[in-house]
Amino acid sequence: MGNSSCKRCCRCCQTKKEQPSIIRNRVKSIHDYPSRTIYDLNLKKGDVLEVISETDYWLFVRRQTAKADGSKPQLGYVPKDFVKPLDSVEAELWYFENVKMRIEARRCLLRPQNHEGAFLIWKCCENNNYYLSVRNGPHVRHYRIKQRENEKQFFLVHHTTFQTLRELVEFYSKNEGGLCTKLHEPCVKLDQPAPLTLSFDSKWEVERSSLEKIKKLGSGEFADVWQGLWNKTTDVAIKEFKVVNYPYIKTEIDIMKELHHERLLRLYAVCTTSKPVCLVTELMKNGSLKTMLISHKEKKDLEFSLMMDFAVQVT
Repeated sequence: MGNSSCKRCCRCCQTKKEQPSIIRNRVKSIHDYPSRTIYDLNLKKGDVLEVISETDYWLFVRRQTAKADGSKPQLGYVPKDFVKPLDSVEAELWYFENVKMRIEARRCLLRPQNHEGAFLIWKCCENNNYYLSVRNGPHVRHYRIKQRENEKQFFLVHHTTFQTLRELVEFYSKNEGGLCTKLHEPCVKLDQPAPLTLSFDSKWEVERSSLEKIKKLGSGEFADVWQGLWNKTTDVAIKEFKVVNYPYIKTEIDIMKELHHERLLRLYAVCTTSKPVCLVTELMKNGSLKTMLISHKEKKDLEFSLMMDFAVQVT
């Protein structure tokens, strides 16, 4: 919510995520990605891509999806976290890989962008079972998807089994079959990941001329924080130090360099060769949770269940 180091808490937090090699495979984009540099490829959700090579966090790909203007396939770099292997469960619009608990599924489905019959499938981190969660009016219903032992068959009730989760979704999109309602549109995905680096060839030290300050977001004893742009394409936060305390700044940089997790604010780059020294980080567009809560204090228009959800996430 704010320009702080933690975006959302999770008992399963890790500092780094393993990135399996997917060279020579075909992948499908699960998010839009507007290119940041001339070497990037503009992605639209659903694009099919052939992976040519990869770095730790980026893929060099060839687009296989036909463009509307009939132009030839394009080449370029895309962030690894924005694509999934073609025909995998993770590539389905209704599968939410980052949802691990019922409260998280409920949070996603009760957003105002979703309506009756919106649904998603997720995998529980406690029992390793798949669950189908469906919006039903102001409520969310959860159904455990069972699997037969030693067989790749999925079912909600014993007499109706499916070879894949996709077949299960297709069936319950046409038949209520004991659910609270038929499945309609997949839950809207608003939690788009941020690329782990500014570009495929990012270096920690960037030219100050590549940064543009737009609006001051806050000010403290040691630094000001600005909303800014990198390379005229990418929203960033710029932390500009008023006082140069090199041991303190170096410690902060060294710690943030090692933290690569979707629930932690990302350090993208630094400017340390001239004054003022600054850090370039991911921008939290919605501002700070504290500011939001204060702004709603007099209105008293936040539901108790929503405030409890905030408290659970922070805890």
